[in-house]
Amino acid sequence: MSHLSAVHEITGRDDQEVSNSSERSFYSHYEWCLNPLLSLRDLRLRLREEVERYNSLSVEWQREESRINIYLFVCAIACTIDDYLARRTIDLTPAAKRFPRFRNLVQNGQRFTRFATGYISLFSDKSIRTWRKRWSVWVDTSCRLLTDSPEAAGETIEELKRSSDVLDAPLPDALLRRHMRLPEAFRAQDMAHQDVFTLADYLCNSSAPADRPLVILGLRTAGAYFAPLMSVYLRKIARWPVSWFTIRPKFGASVWEARQLSKIRRTGARLVIIDDYPASGRTFRLILDIVKRFQIPAADITIIAPTHPASPNWTADAGLAQSEGMRVVTMDLEDLHKSRLLKPVALQSLFTEYFPNIPSKNVRINADEQCETINSRLAKHYVDGHHVRLKRVVSLELTGPGERRKARKVFAKSVGWGWLGYHAFLAATRLRGFVPPTFGLRNGLLLTDWIEHDTSVSEAEIRRTVINTIPSYVAARTRALPLHYEGAPFQQGYGWNGCDEIVNILRGAYGSTLSVLKRSSLRRRISAFATSAPALLDGKMDIDEWIATSRRAYKIDFAHHNFGGANLDLVDPAYDLAGAIFEFQLSRQAEHELLAIYARESNDAMIDRRIPMYKLLYGAMQMRNAVEAAQCAAESHRRNESVRRHHQARNYLVHGTNAFCAAWMGCRPAKKWSNLLFFMDLDGVFDWEHFGFAHTTLNGLRSLATLQANGFSIVLNTGRSVADVRSYCETYGIPGGVGEYGSVFFDCVENRLMPLIEKAAFEQLARCRESIRMLPGVFMDPEYEFAVRAYRFHAGRSVGLSSQEIDRVLNANALDRLAVISREADTVVVSKEVSKGCALRVVTEFLGCTSAPTTAIGDSEADVSMLEAAQFAYAPSNCNPAIRKLSRAGGCRIMSQSFQTGLLASVLHRLGKKQVDDNLLPALPANAEQPDTLILRLLDIADQRLARRLVSTVNG
Repeated sequence: MSHLSAVHEITGRDDQEVSNSSERSFYSHYEWCLNPLLSLRDLRLRLREEVERYNSLSVEWQREESRINIYLFVCAIACTIDDYLARRTIDLTPAAKRFPRFRNLVQNGQRFTRFATGYISLFSDKSIRTWRKRWSVWVDTSCRLLTDSPEAAGETIEELKRSSDVLDAPLPDALLRRHMRLPEAFRAQDMAHQDVFTLADYLCNSSAPADRPLVILGLRTAGAYFAPLMSVYLRKIARWPVSWFTIRPKFGASVWEARQLSKIRRTGARLVIIDDYPASGRTFRLILDIVKRFQIPAADITIIAPTHPASPNWTADAGLAQSEGMRVVTMDLEDLHKSRLLKPVALQSLFTEYFPNIPSKNVRINADEQCETINSRLAKHYVDGHHVRLKRVVSLELTGPGERRKARKVFAKSVGWGWLGYHAFLAATRLRGFVPPTFGLRNGLLLTDWIEHDTSVSEAEIRRTVINTIPSYVAARTRALPLHYEGAPFQQGYGWNGCDEIVNILRGAYGSTLSVLKRSSLRRRISAFATSAPALLDGKMDIDEWIATSRRAYKIDFAHHNFGGANLDLVDPAYDLAGAIFEFQLSRQAEHELLAIYARESNDAMIDRRIPMYKLLYGAMQMRNAVEAAQCAAESHRRNESVRRHHQARNYLVHGTNAFCAAWMGCRPAKKWSNLLFFMDLDGVFDWEHFGFAHTTLNGLRSLATLQANGFSIVLNTGRSVADVRSYCETYGIPGGVGEYGSVFFDCVENRLMPLIEKAAFEQLARCRESIRMLPGVFMDPEYEFAVRAYRFHAGRSVGLSSQEIDRVLNANALDRLAVISREADTVVVSKEVSKGCALRVVTEFLGCTSAPTTAIGDSEADVSMLEAAQFAYAPSNCNPAIRKLSRAGGCRIMSQSFQTGLLASVLHRLGKKQVDDNLLPALPANAEQPDTLILRLLDIADQRLARRLVSTVNG
């Protein structure tokens, strides 16, 4: 390559990539690593390939990568087998919580099952345990590859080859199918093996005496990689007698692990406990509780782990007080090996390797004020969480003949260590045109062009460009980044993943008791829905992940949000599309267009069938994440943003499920009002939260269809916001409804809004809203316009304000025209003049329907006035005691059925019918062969009596 062509290669305007052929050739051997969840069988295969390939590598950086990969493979095998041998027993903790009177009995039963399982495994797994002891030699030898000089590595590789019989030893098929757990330290937390050396140096300098043997206890998963490497390193530099073993604290100590802990106490050895970044320090508390049972003195224990800006006080959070006598050794983010690699001097040295035909003095990284501003902005995000990667922007200048100088900004970002980061290079090169142009991948750092937003383009144009790009981008991932796997990530036993999350949502249809029995069969069924062309997902599709120019949109973070850690380990592109629909709040028409473009470009004809299930999953995850963020955020703007996303996710689920049900039943917009009005509450009547959010069931849909077919105009009468009322009406073809406990009426036929409160009360509500806003930790529903809904989050759920607290607000501000409706989940402030009963009378008169009898159904105390005002009043059996009192006085008929089945019984009674016309709704498929039909069948099962649901459970 000539001097001038090298300059053109990095500064050409055609976005040509400049990664060199040696990188492309090297990384082409690792296409399999797009799916990092390797089975033990795959791990052995890849390890053998790596060992055999080593001597054929002629470039030192490739040999170094190979040595790292061998270490990672060997430790992954050890970790996977250790997890297998530490058989997990049945967890009886939920039973102890459910039946606190029998807590001691349950705890004794837990100890017995652990004891029995452990000793049974000592005999049944004897051959595997023997093999595992032999494998420890490979672990130590692979660690020596990283502690010895590169020159000595060749002999170490030959040593591994001579003991290859261990690698070929037969193992049970169940063990070979077991999948590894990802070491987040090397996949997503920017750590390198050199950081283990740094921690070991800090340990040596922490005045820890070396007069006794040292045992390093690694907390799996990261500890399975850290402990053996630190052990080998300390033997080399400090000449300490060091041994190691690992444990997974949340599973407790297996029999073999308990023996190791007992041995520490007997021999008087010092214990070093090591792990990757702690979030809250809970894992360390778990292991210390285990260690405490073996009477190891606190003065003999040292805890060692790095500290992340997102959790700077983990030692205090974990209660690791110095008074306990334990030492705590840590290091900060700037001490990481990759932090040093991201310094300008190190990056400049790296770039000289990319341009070997240019004198090193002509490859420079210049001081740039704009780059420093960008880097300061990027660094502020490290406190957002452990998932935020190390990154830096630099100004790279190349000098060509005649002192011609060209400069451009380059973005260096941590993407993993060894093969655990190669997926980023493969994605970057295969998604060309959708992601920034790529220079290459070295030392776990992906180097790309830095692209800024085009400031001449409006936000609306940027949004349009990104939305238009998304379906093609997801389709390109489907084509270019296919996955090959042996049952993962849906294999039971690997760990919690997206499939389990979907099961957790859908099994709610069976009720709290039977849902446990249904988990396995639902999991098998949902696993079968995996796309026939699984791909490496993006996992994060919000607008902040995109950069738009005048010509195109680029995805700037495209390889980190799928596998491992808090990610869902999903493989279906439908999840990315569901995320885009949520993040960009696409209309139904825009959603249809997005799916159509994706289906056309990917040949995925079944996307419409799978998208409802992934929309459920995405919305549920966003609701949960928003609650956690709102509870943890220190700044008010972060808390408010979290609450905004919580409402957005809740609406995405509620309104999306409504749209799914309405499309199936073929709802049409309401064209006119009839004289027959049927006032209907939502929560507890038409809706219930089987899936964790408000939605109806098939009996709810049958009730709706039956009323519409018989000439009734349904009028919603609910405590929900007017925005909810509008959405339900437009989706289900309902002509109108009353929202916010009688405060406002929405006429969907004429598309008009009619407040039912006076101006003075409206003004007091505005003052009330501002006063409540000042209360600590209180959030308000932004969709309530004519009432105020306030709540806090506690233990992951919303709770209302105390009566004393809300009374102080009303009294202090002389809010004498307002009343309070207190519920467990929230507190709603309304005008004293409104009620559901008043709303029924006003709406009936407004619509000119006073000559015909009105019908109403409700289940709560707030519905009593509505039922009293109606000529025909009904309630399901799950109704409030106040309604039962009304029923005893002859003012209401309570059905023997509950929830949506009670609604349907009320409708049939009002019409004088005994059963529903089967032709009103489409027939349910006999078998749930697709996700959308499974959801419909579960909505039907939710209506069934306990006995029938039990039969459904037994029949799978």
